Amino acid sequence: MVESLNLEEKTYKVFVYGSLMKGFDGYEKYMQNAKFICKAYVKGELRYSFSDYPVAVINDKADEFITGELYEVDDTTLNNIRKYEGTNSFLTYYMEKEIEVKIGHNTINAKIFAVSPFKEFYIRFITFQVPNGDWKKFIDSNRKISIPKPLLLLGGIIILAGAIWETLHYLNLDKFLM
Repeated sequence: MVESLNLEEKTYKVFVYGSLMKGFDGYEKYMQNAKFICKAYVKGELRYSFSDYPVAVINDKADEFITGELYEVDDTTLNNIRKYEGTNSFLTYYMEKEIEVKIGHNTINAKIFAVSPFKEFYIRFITFQVPNGDWKKFIDSNRKISIPKPLLLLGGIIILAGAIWETLHYLNLDKFLM
């Protein structure tokens, strides 16, 4: 007797808080096959970068919450999100991690694409906090935070220096700089 195999594709829970939410361009390109579960929250702060994309700084001890959406996605969609967020590149500041997501009075584990701990200092230096941690409300209010050009230049230099350092570290050449 041959046992039947479960050929159902594995799914993952993913928390999104910016351009991958419904109504934004990332959703239209990458989330069409995703199943919306509900509105959800994670502890941390949402930062507004000069590239017009938000980035989440996750902090389990934070008093603030980031508002977002929880989805169930398949392997293909998750891999497309990884490409979109650039998680295989040392030039991005996003990394994939598993976190607790708050749904009402309950929590569930889900994936998030948030700032890498190695780049958190840079991100805090070159960005501003999104009020109330809600990207949709921030965008809908037409409020933009103007970033002074010298700060943009300095932030770009810091990110470039960090990328060079990570590249040297990745190639195992950083030992020559110490």
